[in-house]
Amino acid sequence: RMCTRRNFCATALLQPAPGTAQQGMLLVLGGSDGSSSLDTTEVLDIASMQFGPGPSMGTWRSGCAASVLGPEQLLVVGGFDGSNHLDSTELLDVQRMAFSPGPRLSTWRSGCAAAPC
Repeated sequence: RMCTRRNFCATALLQPAPGTAQQGMLLVLGGSDGSSSLDTTEVLDIASMQFGPGPSMGTWRSGCAASVLGPEQLLVVGGFDGSNHLDSTELLDVQRMAFSPGPRLSTWRSGCAAAPC
């Protein structure tokens, strides 16, 4: 069971490094709990099928999109922070499980989709 009720969240499957015995993780990002947008994430450990807390994003993001850029990076795009549609992005360093600001979009995006590279 997830720790927080979420709708309009994004998900991304993070694969383990090649040659490791680990299984992947499913990252659930942002969304809304029904009253406010969320900046939190949750991680599903696929081996145990248990959710745990993940890293917090720098911005509340409901209706964002996420795309894996490679084995060590994930890009989170746009969304809605409860007041404004967003033209910002965030990059997740998968090794450190920490977010940092990413490049700005040319216009806001909310409820959009992203495809893996």
